[in-house]
This record gives sequence, structure tokens and C-alpha cells, in this order.
Amino acid sequence: MEQLDQAVFLALNFDGGSAIDQAMFIISGRLTWLPLYLLIVYLIQRRYGWRTTLFAVLLMAAAVGLADQICNLFKNGLQMLRPNHDADVTPLMHFPLRDGVPFINKGLYGTVSAHASTTTAIAYLAHSFIHERLWRTAGAAAAATIAASFVRRRWFTIVAFAWVAMVCYSRIYLGAHFPSQVLAGVVLGLLIGVAGVFLARRCGLYKVPQK
Repeated sequence: MEQLDQAVFLALNFDGGSAIDQAMFIISGRLTWLPLYLLIVYLIQRRYGWRTTLFAVLLMAAAVGLADQICNLFKNGLQMLRPNHDADVTPLMHFPLRDGVPFINKGLYGTVSAHASTTTAIAYLAHSFIHERLWRTAGAAAAATIAASFVRRRWFTIVAFAWVAMVCYSRIYLGAHFPSQVLAGVVLGLLIGVAGVFLARRCGLYKVPQK
């Protein structure tokens, strides 16, 4: 599995030139997506009002904090090297240039991608509020309904999926994570998102106020 992980990483971590390098740094930047965060707040507020929006924002902030801390626990516990610190991979990989200097993460370990987990958790929770009627049922019925929403290609579903995919790929391109580490981050983000949706449903946050 380790060899497969390295092979997939090297295939995705190609030399795209300075333009692609800079684009990936921008995609990977957290402040880059501030307009999307504001859009999410606007869409939730328009549907539910400010009270639920405040709770939704606090819930997403808590999900981000939890995901980040769990990722740190895995990084410090399992201590799986990042690609740009792995001696078996560094001679073969592309190092994107930032300000003319090859980019290398300060942290040695990238066991679970915090970028992937936090982005996935936010996207999952935001989608649950914006398309709240898809999340009212539990179990297999919920899974079928959610799958149907992707088939119907609702615009925010596409935006959320593209956002997560771009951030996840940027972490691989920049040499910050192996694909398995990014996948682990996505799984963690989904689990935290599911827990957040359960909590929001128990608290009645999906109730649209009557006008």
C-alpha cells in the first residue's frame, strides 16, 4: 500500500510550471475561500434568520477546531512523514516554488490532512443547512436522498464538491500530503460532519421560521 500511495502521489505531483505552482498555493490558502464562507453565511441567513445562522457558524467553527486537533493527535501519534520530508520520495518529486524557493512544510508529519478534514467538515455541514430537506431522514433513506441530490446537480453541491476536491488536490501537488493522508482527512471530516448534522437536527436548527 505504501508503494501504491507513493506511485499515485508522484503521478499527481507533476511539474506544472510557475503558473500552476502559484495557483495551488492560492487554492491551499485558507483566506482564499473567505468569499465562499461569506456566501455560506448569507445562504443560511436568508433561509433561517440570524439566530440559526449564528448557531450554524458556531457549529462549523467547532467542527473545524475538533478536526484540527484530531489531526494533530494523529500527526504526533503515528508520525507519518509528509512527502516533502520523505527521503524515499523527495529525489523524485516536484517542489513548487514560493518566492523562488522550493516549498517544504515546516511540520515533518502529515498523517491526516487538516486542510482536507476541515474543508470537508465545513462543506458537509454547509450543504446540510442549504439543502436541509435532504437531511431530515436517517439511515439508508438519507443516503439515497443525498445521493439523488448529487445526481440532480444542485449548484451548491457542485460548488462544495469542487471546493473540497481542489483543496485536497492542492495539498498533494504542493507535496504536503500523500493521497492516503488526504483521504484520511476527508473521512475524518465526513465523520465530524455527520456528528454535526445529528447535533443540529437534535437541536432543531433545520426548522425554517414561519413568515
